Amino acid sequence: MLFFLSVCINAQTETEPPTKNVNQQSQTWISLNSVFQLTNHWSGLADLHIRRSNFVKDPSFNFIRFGARYGFNDNLKISAGYAHLWLAKDENWTLYLNENRIYQEFILADTYPTFSGLFRIRTEQRFFNNIQDGTSLKDDNLLTASGFC
Repeated sequence: MLFFLSVCINAQTETEPPTKNVNQQSQTWISLNSVFQLTNHWSGLADLHIRRSNFVKDPSFNFIRFGARYGFNDNLKISAGYAHLWLAKDENWTLYLNENRIYQEFILADTYPTFSGLFRIRTEQRFFNNIQDGTSLKDDNLLTASGFC
């Protein structure tokens, strides 16, 4: 017969637990994802995403993605394309960081008697410009919010 005895000694000298900073955040995310069948093997892809903070009051980001997909059969597909992200970056939501992406995707899907499965791997190469203290580190990838929805 084995017995395990566990003794826990708390040597903490603080009488109050550390305070936590809790950030309340609400967001609205609107997305349109489309696949357009062109031939038996080829299809086009198009996505549009709009995310707003404080319900719909403040911008967060806008995102588009498009590409092409080749289907070897109903279960195996590969895709490639381009995406662009406009990220609201400064405190006043007047500067947008532009991010360009190139992506590749591998999809394996199958249907079984009791469930369907989808296995997807997507790789993305991201090219973006950082903003420090409300100033772009490179001027070629920055968009001001005037006239931008």
